[in-house]
Parts: sequence; C-alpha cells; structure tokens
Amino acid sequence: MAEAEKQRDLDETSKELIEKAIAVPQENRTKVDNLYFDVAVGFKEGQPLVYRLIWICFVERKLRLVRHRKIKEEYGLYTINYVSKYELNKIKLIIGENFVVIIQPQSLDDLNALFKVLRTVTLNHNIPITKEEYLLDTLNLKKTFMVKKRGKTFWNKRVLDIYNGAIYLYENNIKDIPLTILPINDSVTIKKQSKGILEFVSLIRDLVIKFENDNERDEAAKLCKYCCQYSITPYNTPIKDFFCGNLNDLIAVCRELCLKNYLYPEEGDQYFPVLCEILKSTTKKRYATMTEKRAMTTRTDDASVSVTENKKHQSTQIDDGEELATIAEKEDPKQYFTNFVSIGKGGFGEVFVVTRKDDGKQVALKILKHGANERFSKIGIEVARLYHWKHPNIVGFEGCWIFDNRVYIGMEYCSQGTLKSLLKTKQRFNEPDTAFLVRETLRALQYIHEYGFIHRDIKTANIMLSATHAVKVIDFGLVVRASNNPSNRAGSKAYMAPEVIKQEPYDCRVDIWSVGCVAQELIEGNPPYKEVGLVKGTFKTATIGAMGLRNPTKVSKEFKDFIEKCFVFDFKKRPQCEELLKMPFFELAESSILKKQAKTDPIE
Repeated sequence: MAEAEKQRDLDETSKELIEKAIAVPQENRTKVDNLYFDVAVGFKEGQPLVYRLIWICFVERKLRLVRHRKIKEEYGLYTINYVSKYELNKIKLIIGENFVVIIQPQSLDDLNALFKVLRTVTLNHNIPITKEEYLLDTLNLKKTFMVKKRGKTFWNKRVLDIYNGAIYLYENNIKDIPLTILPINDSVTIKKQSKGILEFVSLIRDLVIKFENDNERDEAAKLCKYCCQYSITPYNTPIKDFFCGNLNDLIAVCRELCLKNYLYPEEGDQYFPVLCEILKSTTKKRYATMTEKRAMTTRTDDASVSVTENKKHQSTQIDDGEELATIAEKEDPKQYFTNFVSIGKGGFGEVFVVTRKDDGKQVALKILKHGANERFSKIGIEVARLYHWKHPNIVGFEGCWIFDNRVYIGMEYCSQGTLKSLLKTKQRFNEPDTAFLVRETLRALQYIHEYGFIHRDIKTANIMLSATHAVKVIDFGLVVRASNNPSNRAGSKAYMAPEVIKQEPYDCRVDIWSVGCVAQELIEGNPPYKEVGLVKGTFKTATIGAMGLRNPTKVSKEFKDFIEKCFVFDFKKRPQCEELLKMPFFELAESSILKKQAKTDPIE
C-alpha cells in the first residue's frame, strides 16, 4: 500500500503563533543559542556529498558538522571568510585562507535561511540572529511519537517530534542534538506503507519511520498534511560584485586585493572611504580609485603648496629629538661591553645581549639600522623617553652612544623574552597570569599617559619579562605627545584601534584598545581577526569593531567585562587606565604563578 500526500496547508494555531512572533519588535526579540539544519556536505568542489547535521552554536561561536550526534568537523564562526551561493542549490564556505566546504540543504527555504544566517554573522557578528526570524518552524509542537527508524541493517528506537514546519528525530527523550531534521514543504513526499510505516522522501534523503500501529501512522500523516515550512526571505543586496556602486571606481590592483582577501562587495560599498584608506595603506599607493588617480595627475601648484604646508605643520607637532645629542655619548660602546650575542633582528636593526666590562652585568644593546643623520629626530624621541621615564614596568635605560654615525641604545636585559615568544611555547596563559601581565602593562601605560604621551605600539612583542618576572614595556619609537592631537596611522595593524586605522584624531585611549588585543591574545593564543588575515581584519576593526571572544563560554565574566571595556568602539567612551585597574578582573592577579615567581611586586 502506498499513498502519496502532497497538498498541505498550515493549521490556524500555527499561523497565529507565527504572526505573533513576526510582530515582535526587533529590540524585544530573543537571540538564538543554537540552529540546526539537515544537509549534505562536501569538502572539495565536485566531491561526493555526505550527510551531516549542521549545528550552529552561537554561544560558543562554532559551526559543527554532526553525524549520529557525534561531531565530525568543527569550525569557529570567526574562521569563515566567505559565504556564497554555489551552483543552483548549494552554499560554498571559505574557511580560513582557502579551505572549502560545500553545503546542500534540504530545501530552498533552508538554503535561504542558512545562507542568510552565515552571510550575516560573517558580515557583522554583532547583528543578532533571533528566534522570531529563524525558529518559526518549531513554534507549535503538535505531537511526539515513539517510533523506529530504519537503518542499514535493523530498526532503531527513536523519538519523533512533529512541529508546524518540520519533523525532528531524536535518539531519546533527552532531545539535545537531533539526529535528523526534515522541513515539511511541497517538495517532500510522504507515503503510507503497510505495517505502520511512513516514508518521507526529500531532496537529499529518504526517511523511513515505523509507528506502533497504522492508527499512529495515519495520525502522523494527517498532522504533517497541515505542516508547512515558513518561507524565509532570501538575502539580497544590490551590490552584487566589485563593479557595482562605489566599488566600480576602484583601480584594478585594489579590486584584486578585495577579492583575494574575501571582502564582501556590500560591506566594501557601505564603508567605501574606510576601504580606500586600508587599500592605500596595503598597496603603498596614494590613491585607491580612478577618481583619486585623476585628481593627483591634474593637481594644481596651489594644491602642492597646500600639501607641503600641511607636512610642515605636521612636522612641528613631532618631538624634534634635540635631547639625543645631549644624552648620547660620542664613544665606541665596545669600550664598555664585550661578548656580543645577537638575540633578534628586525626592520629597526639588530639587538645583542652584551656584558658590561666593569661589573659583568648583562645589557640589551640595540644597534639601529639607520644612521644617526637619517632619523635623528625619531631616534631622539625613543632615547629621550627611555632616559627620562623611570618606572618598574618600563624597561630600564643603560645608556646611548653615537659612534661612526651608528646609534647604540643600551637597555635592561629581559632574559625571559617577550610575551609573543612565550606564547609560542606556552600557547596561551590562564586568567590569573593574564590578569597579572595586563595589570602591570596598564600601570606602565598609566605612567606614560600621565606624562602626556601615547605609546601607540602596545602588542605582545613589545611587552617583556625580566629575569625576576617583572613586566616591562619596551619600544618607544612611535611614542607621540597627546597634545599634538595625532591622527596619523601608527603601530601594528592587528592591535590598532578603529580611530587609528581610519586616521581620525585620537588620544591615549588607543593604547587601551591595544591592551584589549593583548589580553585576548594571551587567553586565546592569537590576536583578534588572525584567522581572516590582516587586510580583512583591519577593515572589520575599523568598521564594526572587535571580533569578540572566540569562545565566550571558556572565560570568566570578569574577563569578558574587562575586554568589553577595552573594545568600546567610540574612543571617547573608552575608559582610561585608572578606571580599568579598578575592575574585578585584576583581583585574579593575586593567585598568578607569575606574580608569585616575581621577586618584587612592582607597585602596590
């Protein structure tokens, strides 16, 4: 016996519940904790698809692919770089730089819903995904049946829930993770068979269910006749590609950079001025659009004069480093040091650990790549700050020498290395140690800010531990006076505040944003947006703000509160060091192993 049921309509009770849910104002809607979709997936284009249940856990920010309630694959939502439609009825995900996941949902409405959810959270994770929009198919639980599902070799006991728009099959009454979800719509065929069997035929799978008897089978079939999946409005944007809207003005190399870094056309168009700033910074060009290029080639002499005057004005705002000539000794430092051992190289030059001849003390000696005559003012800023600033959490000054047009800067040797180097072996720090490290960093910054300066390059590579495990802030090459009202971009992109990226006027609170990035890196092992690359990460920071914690469930409320304060988007509302140091998070520092290892507690 086989009887097909194709025509169905939604019952009145379910219609009323849906209408009521849709009418809830956006600000009163309830965030979704979990969403499930029954799908087929492939991990290469053209590869055969396999069955999976997609489990999007918003609380833990995870996309999980599940089979028989076991997690087979798992990806952080923050690692999804790009979401696009693929072929006629599939979705393509780019995970990280180039890993591909192809998804075929059960229905067109599932396709629209899943695409809309993933596109939204990868565009802006701050936009809430709500029950009133995405869980309308489970508003009305019509009935639960104890059934058996046909497997490959035998029948398995299961629990079947029939909702207004879908059926859910569970392993048992706990009903935590579904085994199967089947949306009910006109593309699904429901066939009655003998011996209490009901067969569901959908786009990607057949589901054969055995009820206790024919009466239960008939009741379930009748209930399904009045079930109907809610139709999700497809995600739509008028900006389809990088030749639409403002994006049509981009020069070719900038357009290619956007595509290479998986930026969405709609976000590029929405934040076009910010996009252009980031593209110019990345390509090292003075223009990102054809309009800018034409304007530069036809620039008048008056404009050139204006630019020159502007540069002169900017130069008057920068410390001239006159103290360098006074502070530096005009002698060969090799007279005072021996045993030169290189411990690091960079764009600045090279650092050696050396031994002072008169007392055997080890000193870090930085030999700058640029000659004294090349960057006299910039070098002077760094040396002057080291010379004048005396604080337990700022690296100590051991002298400066100018010899044979080379600049040598002697500093306290921090034998434990930088926090960046420690992370390579330790991978991450616990909360008490993080609280201690961040607290000491904030104390150093509080001192710097009280002197009227901004560090502008706070990162894990510029925070060190001394031999006594004291925290030391280093590298003052980008320090600027707050009274200069800086607006230029400076620092390391992964740690830059939004206002710095956009080259808007800023103050010392840009360092607070950087401290938040450091704290997140210490806890999670990577700085914000590491998974999507610098270009996209910088763009996201400048437009929507911080990426958020990778898994908020793994940290304390105190840490979440602290991070939230550091990452206030409007810097004028962002707290300063004094306020942050009073937060409950830093009470955890008292149980820090690093603090207990320190011979002296810098400041109490």
